[in-house]
Amino acid sequence: FCCHVPENWFVRHMPLVNTIRRHHSAHHNLGIMMHVNMNLTLPVADWAMKTSDLKRGLLGHLFNGYDESHVKDELKPVIARFRMAETQDKRVTLNGPVLSDDELHALKQAGSRA
Repeated sequence: FCCHVPENWFVRHMPLVNTIRRHHSAHHNLGIMMHVNMNLTLPVADWAMKTSDLKRGLLGHLFNGYDESHVKDELKPVIARFRMAETQDKRVTLNGPVLSDDELHALKQAGSRA
């Protein structure tokens, strides 16, 4: 529920809720969607399976909030590229994103099982 309500004070500042919202929006980035941040509720499973986009411990994952300073460096270019609608229109298919070899390598370094 809290992932799809309009931005307001409660969801912005409530611990765990703001973490879930950031994790959910990162999950919907089409460049990493099928590779990292696959657990849509709490990022515990992604932390345990090492498929999170963050480089933090368990408590850091749970209380990260909207902080993007802990996003894995190798994922930042892929995430940035797929934030653009034009890129999504050109490089996303029904089978997922069309990724370059460098992007696939970055995802594997970040823990993707692809």
